[in-house]
Amino acid sequence: MLQKKNNTALGNEFILFSQKYLTVFSILLLLVSCGGGSSHHQNSNASSSSSSSASSVAVISTYNVLGPCAESSPYTLTITNGNLINSGHLEKMICNFFATYPKIVELLNPNASKTITFTFSPGANDIAAAYGTNIVYLTSYLAEAPDDVDIVVHETTHAAQAELVEKLPRWIIEGTADFIRDLYGLDSKNIWSIPRRYVDNKKHYTNGYGDAAGFFKWIDAIYRQNQLPVAAEISRTTLTTPYTDDIWVALTGKSLDALWNEYVNFPVTPPYTTGVSVFNGANFTGYEVKLERGNYDLQDLLSLGVTDNQIASIKIPDGYKVKVYVDINFAGEQKVFTSTSPVMDEAMLLKISSLIVE
Repeated sequence: MLQKKNNTALGNEFILFSQKYLTVFSILLLLVSCGGGSSHHQNSNASSSSSSSASSVAVISTYNVLGPCAESSPYTLTITNGNLINSGHLEKMICNFFATYPKIVELLNPNASKTITFTFSPGANDIAAAYGTNIVYLTSYLAEAPDDVDIVVHETTHAAQAELVEKLPRWIIEGTADFIRDLYGLDSKNIWSIPRRYVDNKKHYTNGYGDAAGFFKWIDAIYRQNQLPVAAEISRTTLTTPYTDDIWVALTGKSLDALWNEYVNFPVTPPYTTGVSVFNGANFTGYEVKLERGNYDLQDLLSLGVTDNQIASIKIPDGYKVKVYVDINFAGEQKVFTSTSPVMDEAMLLKISSLIVE
């Protein structure tokens, strides 16, 4: 449900039409009172905590997006105070929304609201927070982090899960948001990633965010190949059935704590120092793992810190050849690379589940 804005007009309004946007500007300031927040974003490793209430936001301008990215979309994005951030950054956030939010809705909650509001505030309590379908962004953070466009994915995941906030543990809510950012994010790989492996005893799934998201990805790779992601299955199920920890047994055959214990103790293979290099970002950026000659099914890749469907570029030294496959057990669509590929072709980009280095 679209959260109502408590707007009181203090002056006459006039309407400006442009080719790109329909904008309604208030001559004097309006006051928007945001209700209690359902979630907030700090960073991928932050601990879950109770949401802070949004402070009142002085509205300078508000409009519904009608630009090219929104063309023919059944979704509506309302921008409030968009003039407070860099126009290029705003445009990227808008296009990110229309490219990713429909996928999020389809995966997590097909009945989620098709109308979302982005509000930009210099006085927000958090980097970003979802209050139902109204997402409030801290303008100073966006100015400091112009490349963090996929913050949109994290927060709109919360919007899609608005009716689940009181039904699911907070660690699942925040873990799902980071999981979806990793899955659908457009620009994350060079500046943000979830943990590739369990690395220290301070991490726990109850922290939510990246700790839980990495755990979800491992569960999917080991126990739910070719099935709906576990985070999505739990979200969909909880729309109609109260959540209990028994759902983990139903979906994987093991209890939540048994899964975590297995994840923590999953064997890690000593890394290679020579050979082919695979990266989770294009143009040899992001997380790098070297692979010497041999066969690498998904279990082998996981033991080296290469997660499923996360290879975006490959650096191949002279004398090496790489065969990649979209399925486990060296099956499904395949391709052979004999030279460095800074950008994987669309058929293989972020789709590799097994490979052979020769």
